[in-house]
Amino acid sequence: MKYHYQTQGSCSRELTFDLRDGRIHDIAFAEGCKGNLKAVALLAEGMEAAALSGKLRGLTCGTKPTSCGDQLAVAIEGALASEEAAAKGSCGCSHAPGSCGGNDCGCAAGA
Repeated sequence: MKYHYQTQGSCSRELTFDLRDGRIHDIAFAEGCKGNLKAVALLAEGMEAAALSGKLRGLTCGTKPTSCGDQLAVAIEGALASEEAAAKGSCGCSHAPGSCGGNDCGCAAGA
């Protein structure tokens, strides 16, 4: 699935990437240090998303409290959370929405 993220506090203003089977693909940054960001995208291509996020999270740039890499980690974490929520039923259960009928987990049928 394609994700778009508006960065905050970094030179890059936006980034996009695909998340497929838990792996990162097609990272692109809008603005920022083009050479460095092309290198990040190339090196990160196909990496397991959670591992990449763990490597980049907390990196800073100069006196800024964040960096383009840190913003990518934030975006990845959001995408992973979104996919995890989508994989669960709307009630937060790990089954199809409403399939338990409220009997097993306390959710309402059709929730």
